[in-house]
Amino acid sequence: QLWAHCSDNLRRVPPRLFLPPLLANTAKWGLSMLLLMASVSFVEYEMGYSVRKDLPLVMCAFHFLMVYPVISLLYGGCELLVWLLTGCVTDTTAGDFPLVSSSMRDFWGRRYNQVISKLCRTVIFHPLNARGWPLPLSTLVVFFFTGLLHAAPTALVQANPLEVFSQWLFFMIHWLICAAEGVYAPKSKSAPRTFLLFVAVYPIFGLSGMYSMTHPHVGYQVVMSETTWEALRCMVV
Repeated sequence: QLWAHCSDNLRRVPPRLFLPPLLANTAKWGLSMLLLMASVSFVEYEMGYSVRKDLPLVMCAFHFLMVYPVISLLYGGCELLVWLLTGCVTDTTAGDFPLVSSSMRDFWGRRYNQVISKLCRTVIFHPLNARGWPLPLSTLVVFFFTGLLHAAPTALVQANPLEVFSQWLFFMIHWLICAAEGVYAPKSKSAPRTFLLFVAVYPIFGLSGMYSMTHPHVGYQVVMSETTWEALRCMVV
């Protein structure tokens, strides 16, 4: 229902046109995940560093880089399910290469997680704009509820209140960054700056937050892991 609600371009596609791109994307993002995991494994087992303890910013960058392939594979599975049930597909995707975003506004508005982005525009942003709300206030409401969307499941499993708050705070900080870009640098574009800024703010989200939503014991094991490889094994197992 979410997929259909966010899509106004559903169309029927035969298997010969649907399956090859799906398999290619699955192979691409699966290979990306394997390369990232192999890189971290090399740093830890060949160079002797603990990425989690010795290189926390590298750990944040690695975790951030893993998010996009995981979401892409997840939405690829959703797209396959919709196609199997209806024979239809949509142009709505997980994103448009968010790692090359020229600004935070470009990242959140046009490149990252377009399914949720379209939902927020349809349900929150456009109705508020139609009522005359100023742009900064409309986007504030979007980020506010997006933060609640991430924090609420964590609170339901009785996680640490600081962890719940940090997940909500993460999105509010990003609203401040987007608002500042709009006021002070509306035409400034820099993909490296955007990436570094995101990595710098990312630790606030809490590296164990998304895993303790439904499996708090896994979140604890991830935090207590000696190496990143061990943490990944805890997540998978």
